[in-house]
Amino acid sequence: MTVFEQVTRNFDVIDTNFLLTWKVRKKDKSLLYFSEKCVGCQLCQEICPVSAIEYGPIPQIATGEIEAPYILIDLDKCIFCGLCAVVCPTHALLFAFNKKQIDLLNDYPKISGRIEISDECIPCKLCDLVCPTKAFKLELEVEKKENLVTYEEEIPPEKVEGAIIIDKEKCTYCGLCEELCEAIKITWVEPSGEFLRPGIDIIVDEDRCDYCNLCAELCPSEAVKVECKTPLERTVREPNIRGSLVLNEDKCIYCGWCAFVCPVEAVKYEKPFEGEVTVSNLEKCDPVGCNACIKICPTNAWYIPKRSLEDEVTEKIAVNKDLCVFCGACQNSCPENLITVTRKEIHVEEEIPHRPWTTSWKRDLNRLINVPLPVKNFREISLKPVEPVEELPSPITPIQKISENMQNLLEEKAKIIEERLETPKFRRLLEGFTSRKPNSSSKP
Repeated sequence: MTVFEQVTRNFDVIDTNFLLTWKVRKKDKSLLYFSEKCVGCQLCQEICPVSAIEYGPIPQIATGEIEAPYILIDLDKCIFCGLCAVVCPTHALLFAFNKKQIDLLNDYPKISGRIEISDECIPCKLCDLVCPTKAFKLELEVEKKENLVTYEEEIPPEKVEGAIIIDKEKCTYCGLCEELCEAIKITWVEPSGEFLRPGIDIIVDEDRCDYCNLCAELCPSEAVKVECKTPLERTVREPNIRGSLVLNEDKCIYCGWCAFVCPVEAVKYEKPFEGEVTVSNLEKCDPVGCNACIKICPTNAWYIPKRSLEDEVTEKIAVNKDLCVFCGACQNSCPENLITVTRKEIHVEEEIPHRPWTTSWKRDLNRLINVPLPVKNFREISLKPVEPVEELPSPITPIQKISENMQNLLEEKAKIIEERLETPKFRRLLEGFTSRKPNSSSKP
């Protein structure tokens, strides 16, 4: 053991991920970067107090011209403060102190959104189908129609007459009717910022339909109307839906997709940031040849509007601002600099803990929304002119090596100081946060 412990720093590449570690005796810090989760939003670079993070050619990476990570972290500059992991909206950066992730520690600020799913949830397929990060785990079991309808006589469905109408404007494509009955089929598609629904068509094979009305009873948006014209003696039991919807918040980016498509308004959410997105000089945009903003957006908020005969003028590119989390990835990806993302509000879960570095944390966080801290007025102090320092005689006498006994004594003293510094009470006293309370019984 020496008086001053050696700090060990390492940079390891694991598949396509980076692992940076910092260790000294009983303390260790780690920063793990998942390149496949990163979208090049540069929030980590903006908040880094020592400029340890650099970004690559984001437009070329977004369009697939270059295969490379969006960011690089300078191990020599990194001070392992963890702020980059605090603001990362896609969980591409994980920071741990003594093997504990900082979102589990009260000593760090927490920037995050909020999502709540009420008991009104049915559940259905929608959240799982539209979520851009696949943050939901759905377990759904709908009792089949064959087990719910019992006839007094065996009557083939083709001999049953009736009518069924589905209002496709009201239909949310939750998928429950398709799970219930094999006569109903939905044409599934990838949802976009323009068309939020995961389906584009729903059809009924009336040769297999016996107009039992179960689909109408099950539909949460009341989009199905059924009329059975053939007199029948049958028993129709109420459909039973069993299942659960579990949110993995380590994947959730609080974009609000689930809330917008929920047919019963069971989802409430709050984004980590609020702001605006503007697009200018659209004549320079080439959405067909570029597509960078569409490919890089973590929430699938960007889209190319569908042209119709009725629209004389259609924008080349558009964004659904309700789905935007204002991370800035689209702005960084645009090769023509046509996109501007302005963050106006940042949501901090709790008040930032009071520490000697609290002010610098607030300053760095406010820099993300262009809000400066209040300027403090300092009093002026006049200083006397500095007198010239005499040059040391040459040659300098070398410092003599201390004895082994003195070395052991210094190491013992250093160990005592280190143990004291690990005590919270001692650190607070040293930092000036603890003051002696006056004795109420003492005389003035």
